[in-house]
Amino acid sequence: MKRATSCILALASGLALAACGGTSPPTAASPSVAGGVQGLYEAAKKEGAVTWQAGVLDQAAEPIGKAFMARYPGIQVTFNPINEPQVPAQVITEATSGAKVVKSLDLAHGGPTQFKPLLERDLLAAGSWAELGVEASRIKVDGKWIANEDSVNVWVYNTTLVQPTDVPKQWDDLLKPRWKGKKIVTNASAAGLSQLFFTMGEDKARDFLTALKAQDLVVVKSKGPSREMVANGQAHLGISTVKDVIEMKKKGAPVEMASLGPMERDLRGWYLPKGVQHPNAATLFMSWIVSPEGWAQQQKAGLDVATPCSASEVAKLICERDLKYLDFETAGLEMFAYYNKLAGYESLAQQVLELKPQ
Repeated sequence: MKRATSCILALASGLALAACGGTSPPTAASPSVAGGVQGLYEAAKKEGAVTWQAGVLDQAAEPIGKAFMARYPGIQVTFNPINEPQVPAQVITEATSGAKVVKSLDLAHGGPTQFKPLLERDLLAAGSWAELGVEASRIKVDGKWIANEDSVNVWVYNTTLVQPTDVPKQWDDLLKPRWKGKKIVTNASAAGLSQLFFTMGEDKARDFLTALKAQDLVVVKSKGPSREMVANGQAHLGISTVKDVIEMKKKGAPVEMASLGPMERDLRGWYLPKGVQHPNAATLFMSWIVSPEGWAQQQKAGLDVATPCSASEVAKLICERDLKYLDFETAGLEMFAYYNKLAGYESLAQQVLELKPQ
């Protein structure tokens, strides 16, 4: 574990990985940025194709592909519907065996915990993103990850079942007798609760979650069913995202947000594995999909950004409501150190709450 950690820190510092050992990464042609975007496009046309993956955009893969091909004719776009958590293992298998060529995809989408195994093995390519017009704030991990979207969790309540005077304003309010008996719904991942170990400390967070479990919670697989139960009155309170609450309200659902916090902010983005078949086309696609034109396509598909305040309708509402959130920056931790801790706290929260989806 110490050796793996030192490799990550070396990467974060821009140092060589010679001391990390392991299988040598594949050697692939570096994307060409000579001549900027136009030069990259010419190199990408010679490759003629690009295969991308993003589980959160699977329903919008066709219009996104068409929009890219309209902007850059001559490059055939293919979407691989592989689930995001499965991508790193697939890439590692292809990049370290046989011809060491990654054939299943050229670029992928995911969070830090997902691309971390590739980073540890030096299997991520760094791009000259600033030269391609990518905003500096999006460029992370020495150019090996491009931040794409973020979301902030929030407590949501049914306005027909919960009176304004009863809306929880602090965490201990959730322990009041009125919320006992299948009135609070949570999801099996403990999203929206595991961050309490950062803010309360481990002992107090454990005590709080133990008391919360005694409220006889409803446990579902994900935030989707959770917000639906609140919207249709099957539960009084639950956890969703600010984006989803806005969409529910637009559809006339009797829901509103509570100001409990801080909640979790989740950050996701794009990465380009080494050894892919179309590195130039992949680089062009990545720079395009985070551009205003590509981002507009993603927003149509339901993705959004929650920070900073001027970035979107979601971000504006978070600031107007003064909704507090926690991420690696507000926690004062290096990104991977934060996500490592969060993963451990998620497991601990699941254990304390005995979360088993019904």
